[in-house]
Amino acid sequence: MDTDKIYKGNLYEFKVKNWIKNGGNGEVYEVNILNSSIADSCVVKVLSLNKWWGAKKKERYERFYKEIETVMFLQENIPGIMKILDFHCPKEIQNDYEVWYLMYKARSFREFIANKKGDLRIKLKYLLNLSNILCALHDRGYSHRDIKIDNLLILDNELMLSDFGLVHNINDEINITGENERLGPYYIGPRELERRDLNMNDFMASDVFLFAKVVWSVLKNDTMGFRGAYKRDNKEFYLNALDYGITTFEPVHQLLEQSTQMDMLKRISIQKCKELLSEQLLTINQPKSEKAKVYRFNEVKMEIVNNNQPDLRVYRNFDKIFTILDAIIAVSHMVIEGADELISADSIQKWRVNDRAFVLKNTSKSVVTHSYLCYPDYIEYSTDKEDIKLYIKAVSREVIHSDFISYKERKMAMWGGINSNIFLDETLVIRFKSDNKK
Repeated sequence: MDTDKIYKGNLYEFKVKNWIKNGGNGEVYEVNILNSSIADSCVVKVLSLNKWWGAKKKERYERFYKEIETVMFLQENIPGIMKILDFHCPKEIQNDYEVWYLMYKARSFREFIANKKGDLRIKLKYLLNLSNILCALHDRGYSHRDIKIDNLLILDNELMLSDFGLVHNINDEINITGENERLGPYYIGPRELERRDLNMNDFMASDVFLFAKVVWSVLKNDTMGFRGAYKRDNKEFYLNALDYGITTFEPVHQLLEQSTQMDMLKRISIQKCKELLSEQLLTINQPKSEKAKVYRFNEVKMEIVNNNQPDLRVYRNFDKIFTILDAIIAVSHMVIEGADELISADSIQKWRVNDRAFVLKNTSKSVVTHSYLCYPDYIEYSTDKEDIKLYIKAVSREVIHSDFISYKERKMAMWGGINSNIFLDETLVIRFKSDNKK
């Protein structure tokens, strides 16, 4: 912008002073207001039209116009939106004019919060303020889609949300972004914003994801953030309550886990995020309350699970048992414990008569084999011995099992080789061994 020129809007006249920063759509400058007492307390954001050509130029202009239009509509009813004081931006693009809007000069939230490094209460207060702003936006069908620390400002000690260039309403008929275009912050963003799907029209879950990343960054004092979902077993990203001198971070753990699910349909609402932040603040203010103790118990329980490898794993769900056996049967030897009898099988199939049983078979034509029907009880995996055992239930003989001889009859050599279908109807344990394991 020309520092000698006087710019005029509907309310204010000003001259441009110092350059402050570049943004995604333009530049920000300090200004001197010539016709008001707010002389040195404003900045101007200018759209840099010369950065684009053709259709892209028109698209960026329309996005800037929509940002102004939307903020002017919302700012009177939603506290915490960085207000536009004045603007110049005709509805149709005019290449001979610079387009801009005026705002109050505010402080960077990143710098502000850096000075509050150890005060969790203050941080949670501002994060709750941000959740209030987003709740109000979502209640009206709007998504910001670009929530990040750099778009948060402090004005008169209050948190303000700025940069509505990607704002979207669920009822919008015109897209301000193109097919497969990347939206919002790249590194910390959800995958649905990495490539814009024009059929997608509700981005509130994307706001929730980005909000959670801001929560983590503010509490962790980390400017980079992390990619993907929050996992408690990642020690680098884990928020350890003891490091902060508080009773528990459990409400925040739940917020981060439930807000950063990769499946956006599984994410919680911004209202639920607000409730969990309130719970977190409550546990800090009342560390000896029953609620704080319950949260701490659940937190410790999860820490035990994530930080201590179990000596024994037990699988009781039939479908999980079937999946495990289907994967391991072809690469192992199976031995019935006690009898040391080898089961020669390399495949498994569910028994069509009863979905709680299965049959072990051998598909090889080179050996004489049997088929084994059994009802699984559970699989036991010992991590220290690297042992996998299948425990078989004892089941009474019924008419539906008539195609099979019992295991006891097989051991007594009854029926000879006439029937090769064997029913493991006793309480048995089958151990799985690798080919080279003796």
